[in-house]
Amino acid sequence: MNERFTYSEKLEQIYPNLYRVARSRKGANDADDLVHDTMIYLVKNKAKYEFHENIQAFAIWKLKNIIIDRYRAESKKIDMIADKDISNDEGLFSDEETEEQKIRKLTFNAGMKKISEDCQEILNLQIAGNSYEAISSMLTIEVGTVGSRLVRCTESLKEAVNAK
Repeated sequence: MNERFTYSEKLEQIYPNLYRVARSRKGANDADDLVHDTMIYLVKNKAKYEFHENIQAFAIWKLKNIIIDRYRAESKKIDMIADKDISNDEGLFSDEETEEQKIRKLTFNAGMKKISEDCQEILNLQIAGNSYEAISSMLTIEVGTVGSRLVRCTESLKEAVNAK
């Protein structure tokens, strides 16, 4: 029985296996981003891989390479925010700020210190005025992943700020 599946159907079939591999390597939070990046790569390069003999094996290989690339990028990370690290309270206030503004900044910074380093990094990059494309390039992740990660990190920050 030799069934023919479309490329999209093949990708749908391998998604659970990709997720399982990603989750076993990097945990649930990173697994979503890793599988997302792998699927984007496969969709963008459909013409190259549409007739690949074993698309699942190739997709898992690509996923593992994305994991390796991220590991290398993380190990070579340099502080990318030139102005100042907003998670540091020193030099945070200007003379013109009201007490309410100062309290908000301190609350924000306390929340930032409670969330993961990855979330701190991506939120700092966005606050520094970087575009999604620039953040994508700096962190070596897909632009769509920047958006989804910012949403998750913003929620984490809100929970950290509102935690008593």
